[in-house]
Amino acid sequence: MKKKIILLIVSFFVLGMTTSVLAVAYDNSGTPYDSSGTQKPKFDPTCIQTALEKRENAVIAAFNKKTTAIIAALEQRKIALKDAWGKQTVRERVLARAKAWKAFKTANFNANKIYQKEVKAAWQQFNKERRACRITEANDEANGQDLTL
Repeated sequence: MKKKIILLIVSFFVLGMTTSVLAVAYDNSGTPYDSSGTQKPKFDPTCIQTALEKRENAVIAAFNKKTTAIIAALEQRKIALKDAWGKQTVRERVLARAKAWKAFKTANFNANKIYQKEVKAAWQQFNKERRACRITEANDEANGQDLTL
């Protein structure tokens, strides 16, 4: 049984090494080509750095917005729970506490949804800008780097 597992692992390793060698071919000038024979795109590093800066700033801003919203929700929950425990009847206390927790849960959920939406939008914008950073002219190849994902 152990021999079969080892043989299986070795065969997957050899298969992986073989396909990775075959996936990238080079012409006489050393320019990389993909498996379909088309030249891989080159990118302008400065353009990519600018797009990356925008993306990371947008993600940081989204995170700050999320944490600010959650802190505000925690403050509101604290006040609501404190008020709930000041109610006269048990029923009023139970209902007020449930309302406070439900409001907090909703605010937390909304903050996370907005964060996810903004991060997704930042990544989509980055991908558009990254594609726009391709170098198409042959004389600019020396400045470009292969950044295909």
